[in-house]
Amino acid sequence: MSNASLMSTPDDRTKNISQIAKYLHRWIECQQDYHSNILVRMRHRFSNIFCFCYGKRDGTFLTGYYLFIKLLYCANVVGQFFLLNAFMAMDYNVFGFEVLDYLLSNGEWKESPKFPRVTLCDFQIRQLNNVQRYTIQCVLPINLFNEKIFIFIWFWLFLVSVLTFINYFSWVFYCTFKEKKLQYVKKYLKMEHEIRTGMDKKLARKFVETYLRDDGVFILRVVGKNSSDMVLTDLVVNLWKIFKDTYVPSKQSNRSPGSDDTDYFRLNGGDTTKENYV
Repeated sequence: MSNASLMSTPDDRTKNISQIAKYLHRWIECQQDYHSNILVRMRHRFSNIFCFCYGKRDGTFLTGYYLFIKLLYCANVVGQFFLLNAFMAMDYNVFGFEVLDYLLSNGEWKESPKFPRVTLCDFQIRQLNNVQRYTIQCVLPINLFNEKIFIFIWFWLFLVSVLTFINYFSWVFYCTFKEKKLQYVKKYLKMEHEIRTGMDKKLARKFVETYLRDDGVFILRVVGKNSSDMVLTDLVVNLWKIFKDTYVPSKQSNRSPGSDDTDYFRLNGGDTTKENYV
């Protein structure tokens, strides 16, 4: 739906993004804990470290589940190397490095001992009741093609493994550090000039850490990767307005930028009921 908004008219795009924001707001509220005690606060703290070990109400379930699936991708591509090594019954894990080393040192292609083209073959010839065994030199031209095929497979798996690990660690980096998540959301709020005062910055931190949390920021990243910055900016701003309308008193939301911001916003950690946002 967010991707379809790119090709729609401005009015339709505004309506679609508004509906997406309302749906996300309902989903975020359904994932919140509506009571607070020492066990809930301890669980929230541990879920920030072991993000896929706890329930969906900790705000880290989707993020942890996604990182776990990414980790399985990494294990899969590494397992392919060991599987082929067991299938080939040779030291296939370093086969590509050996080929590169030989090409760089000698500058020409040479027959690999792992895929011999000339070898000794044993066969039997029956003569009457006697079986004669012979060992002769034979040519294996198919190994000329097998060698090229398995070299291509090795480099393909190596490229896939490198890209998979880079992608995994980049997501771990983005999903682990709180400041990165805060900067990511604040960037789109600043594009629409939604952060004007020091108290707006504090409110933005609560918006990210207590309202969106890890799963909310993760969904925004996924939306941004599958649509455009324009759609994501409108979506973040709509969620920001819903957040302020829901949890911030209107008399404080309409304060002028130069007014005293001492008691503008107060939020207790862990409990996300409306009473604790003010």
